[in-house]
Amino acid sequence: MRSHMRRTGASLVLVGLLIGGSAQAAVNLVNNGDFESGDFTGWTLAGSATDPLQYLNFGVDDLSPHSGTYGAFFGLVGAAGGIQQTVATTAGTNYQVDFWLKSETDVTGATGGNTFQFSWGGTVQTITLSPVTDSYQHYMLNLKATSNATLLDFSMQNDKAFWDLDDVSVTASVPEPGQLAMLSLGLGIVGVALRRRQRS
Repeated sequence: MRSHMRRTGASLVLVGLLIGGSAQAAVNLVNNGDFESGDFTGWTLAGSATDPLQYLNFGVDDLSPHSGTYGAFFGLVGAAGGIQQTVATTAGTNYQVDFWLKSETDVTGATGGNTFQFSWGGTVQTITLSPVTDSYQHYMLNLKATSNATLLDFSMQNDKAFWDLDDVSVTASVPEPGQLAMLSLGLGIVGVALRRRQRS
């Protein structure tokens, strides 16, 4: 009986290591997605954000982060612009893209010129934006990579107030095939060990 228990225990440890390995693999592929560097390190400015006349209308500050100390804000006027970053992906693999977004209201109640767009690998994604509520909303998309380098692009315009963006992440949404095979093997070993134990 004691030997059966040792085998079962060892099998459970193996499965635990496999599951733990899968969890550890789900790391954020985005550099400085929470903007805690206090600037746009890891990101490239795009669109009207490259216009020197817009330099006061966007940036990173500590006035309205979703979490941590810093968050990004965008009040680009007259034309859309924003930030982009290329992340390392594996073609054919599914990824979970998460970000938190807030549309601020103008203090005078004025509206107009308010747009937001997110692209993955050059393809604009359909996003149902929440009404302006001055509170962050969570957006999560499950998307497939078609190459080994995928461009994330956030483009926005807000003539009267600001968009706030924070906590951008990209993680592999499923374990690698090799990990699934190892997990299945580990579970099979546990099943055999348990059946032997029940027979003894």
